[in-house]
Amino acid sequence: MVFAVMLAPAHGKGSASMSRTERCSNNALKEMLTSTHLAAARLEQMLACLGKSADRLLAAQAAYEIALSFAGANGDRPADFRTAAQWARKSAEYLRTLNEPKLRNGTTLAAIRLDYYSASTTAELREVTQSLDRYYAVTCAVPPLDGHCAESLKLLGEVERDLSSRGLPRAQASIDAFRRYLSTNAGKVPGPDRASALLDKGTLIAQAPEGALPPGQADEAETALHEAAEVFRGDRRQLAQLNLAAFLGTHRSDRSDSLDEAEALLRGLLAQKLAPSSAFTAQRNLGSILFKKQTGNHQKNLSEAITLLDAAYAGVLPREKATWIKTGISLALTLEASRIGTPANLERAKKLLEELLAAADSAGMARDAAEILETLVSVRLHRLALGEGENLDDIGAQLRRAQNASAGAPPLTKARLLALSSDYFSVRAKNGDTAALDKSIQELRQAIELTDRQLAPGLWATFQNNLGNRCNNRKRPELASCAEQAYSQALTERTAANMPREHADTLVNLANLQFSLRNWQGASDLYTHAAELSRTTFDPALGQDVLRFDAARSDRWFERAAYALAWTGKISDAITLADEGRLRVLKQRLSALPDPESGRPRAVSFEKLLTGRTIVLMPIVTTAGCVVFAATLKDGQVALQRVFLDDFNGDRVARFLEDRWLQAYRSVFEADQPDAADDRWNATITEAGDWLGTSFFGPLLRTLEGAGLWPREDVVLVVQGELALLPLHIGKDPTGKRLMDIASVSYLPSLALWQPRTAVASTSLKLYSIADPSDDSGLPYAPTEAQVSAVLGGVTLAGPVDKGQFLQALEQADILHFVGHARFDPDDPERSSIRLSSKDRLEVRDIETAQIRKAPDLIVLSACETGRVETASMANEFVGLPAAFMSIGAKGAVSSLWPASDGPTLFLMARLMRELHSGTPPSRALQEAQVWLSNSTGSQLAEVLRTLGPTPGSDAAKLEQILRIRFRDSRPYAEPWAWAGFMYTGFKP
Repeated sequence: MVFAVMLAPAHGKGSASMSRTERCSNNALKEMLTSTHLAAARLEQMLACLGKSADRLLAAQAAYEIALSFAGANGDRPADFRTAAQWARKSAEYLRTLNEPKLRNGTTLAAIRLDYYSASTTAELREVTQSLDRYYAVTCAVPPLDGHCAESLKLLGEVERDLSSRGLPRAQASIDAFRRYLSTNAGKVPGPDRASALLDKGTLIAQAPEGALPPGQADEAETALHEAAEVFRGDRRQLAQLNLAAFLGTHRSDRSDSLDEAEALLRGLLAQKLAPSSAFTAQRNLGSILFKKQTGNHQKNLSEAITLLDAAYAGVLPREKATWIKTGISLALTLEASRIGTPANLERAKKLLEELLAAADSAGMARDAAEILETLVSVRLHRLALGEGENLDDIGAQLRRAQNASAGAPPLTKARLLALSSDYFSVRAKNGDTAALDKSIQELRQAIELTDRQLAPGLWATFQNNLGNRCNNRKRPELASCAEQAYSQALTERTAANMPREHADTLVNLANLQFSLRNWQGASDLYTHAAELSRTTFDPALGQDVLRFDAARSDRWFERAAYALAWTGKISDAITLADEGRLRVLKQRLSALPDPESGRPRAVSFEKLLTGRTIVLMPIVTTAGCVVFAATLKDGQVALQRVFLDDFNGDRVARFLEDRWLQAYRSVFEADQPDAADDRWNATITEAGDWLGTSFFGPLLRTLEGAGLWPREDVVLVVQGELALLPLHIGKDPTGKRLMDIASVSYLPSLALWQPRTAVASTSLKLYSIADPSDDSGLPYAPTEAQVSAVLGGVTLAGPVDKGQFLQALEQADILHFVGHARFDPDDPERSSIRLSSKDRLEVRDIETAQIRKAPDLIVLSACETGRVETASMANEFVGLPAAFMSIGAKGAVSSLWPASDGPTLFLMARLMRELHSGTPPSRALQEAQVWLSNSTGSQLAEVLRTLGPTPGSDAAKLEQILRIRFRDSRPYAEPWAWAGFMYTGFKP
């Protein structure tokens, strides 16, 4: 209101000299209005005194000043908007008969705004909207619209916004009002009024459910929020940035640049001083953004998201039940998506969701309950896939309840539930329900039909990819065209730019399909492309757990890629690509990175590594069959050969391992008296050697011999996955001889880390032996075995040895010989360990993070299961003790594939250490020791014991007598159970 500019300044005498009549006059009122100190009470008295004789314009100004006073504008009283509105309406009433339409319109609108400020109920807010509608109809019927009309539209948008926040369906009415305001001249003027309208409009549009916002409206909301964030400062800017980040995370989640922008906004906000409610929102939204992000390392993002959502969930006020539920669902989804500690995460997510469901049911929150059930079904299906105890029928009942509760839900919600139902029937199909696969495919196709590709391109692409997976079934070849079409459709949205991880995953899925169809060229092209993408996402700066997860994600497609390339004749490329998928974490730790110029892995330089006596064998086992790559020198030139063994396929290998090898392993070594089962285990080892000879080495070596590449004196086996559980060195050649009897055998985890061996003078080698630090009576021969280093001029450490002393010995030794207890943990290989003093354990993770100046050239682990590696989820990372020691600089390790027997191991290690001390390379030293032990008589073994000087009366001394008398001329350790478990794994074969 601008009354003052329309009134002339006061002239004449002051009030003290006025007569009574003069004190109740329009002149006196005029003088009061021009005073610098207006008193509302005096103005009220004057208007009451003047009554109908009051000048209408003066009275209108006085009433408006009183309204401002009651509104708190003068700071002389608490705001009373209801009374202020009444005086504003009186001001407009005084102007009714005057030709002052702008003043009248302004005061009328001011009265409506004050009514809005005083409204406390939904009914009162509705009355305000009705007043604004009447005002606009009367005042703004004829264009051009003045500023008051534009202001009324903005006010209408604000009131409708508040009605929407109370749960009324008024969001669209508010958006329309703000749009109309922003189209007026006043609404186009840059400044806080326009920015406020843009912020409200953009926020309201952004509140649409994910996937329900047409592209045009999404662009409108994004533009509005961007401009508001640029104009505002302080708290309003923070609000605009919060809402912009929420919009990007909800409606632009398929675009990596938008998620990156949202992350940057939220991290910037969290670095500022925020109000508690804003800090909570920023924290929760950042967790949700990281859950969805595709750039960077996905597992690292998920780990941080869990931390953020954990804190947000704990910080929700009890009365904010809806927010508590939404935050809990986000946390559960993130826990499910994480692949580090998956079983524990899924268990926690399940309990969390069950708690949320109980709360939603008790509060009658049916819609929230349906969303919780949807997530709970997904988590339980995931647990079921991991072999956790879940009832599939009960899961189906929860799924049906969620579907029933979502009967009137938007199409996208129904689509998600149909996709979840597809997952459910897919599980039933795997459990033998013959009709369930078709039902699964049908449900997923319906989900795709319900999903608007323009509104939810990422979800649509995910459903297409999953449809491809359903149709990609080896037992249903007629579905191959369905799979190929679905994968191709998914790739139209899953682009390398916007969704790099999903793009690579779908490429691999499509390559797997081509592989199953035996389209070797198509499969190899796709795998090669996927490998190029994977190099950009394997970040060496990330934590080891995160890297291992990324390594495991490959699902061993590197082997399938190599097999397909072998069929196309690209042997060198096949070897390079197969090796790229091995020990990715260890290579990063040892800086064996791709070539910096090409970005591609370095090709193996066999010319520099091979000698005329060495052959490298790299078996690649797939569902389609096995190909073995052989590399050796022939006539002074590197010869690369591929040998296909179609019958030695993944299914056959898996059956033998599970039905014969592992079943016998568990039966023998989980028994109370494993030593009594030596005969049974020996029979299993013999069976494995025969099976390997018939299925693998027999046909392989015959082919190599025909090509002039066999025999050779040194064999380097570059094995993959489950084959690493078997003692391949006892496999038989075509003549029936064991491989280790005709050649030294070393196991090489990755060709990329092969290093030429340099001769070391035996006199310069520092030998260290550590006698069982746990001082366990179950290892009676350990002290005697550990004496071997001292006999050879080295050092034997006896008594307590803690972690610090062990690491110190590592730094001082060239060859470290540990005698004691070890444990392999198949559920958590990082916790596999060797036992030190006072039950202290040195775990794999301790070794990998150890900071030492130098490591031994060789680690000899004379302990149980020290050579076992994880094969379930990260088969080609070889997680275990040998790789752990290599990660800190050791060039190789001698270790055992199964629990070692104390007696024969004593002699094996004594001979091995003597061979090593004389300069024999480890693989040949181990071969010599194993062959010697299997052929040695009791008297020969007793002589070895005598040189080690066992304490009189000790178990070792008693063993010497037994061997010398009872087994004098026989071979007590001829059978492979006694020595075949030990193997040499190293980067220097």
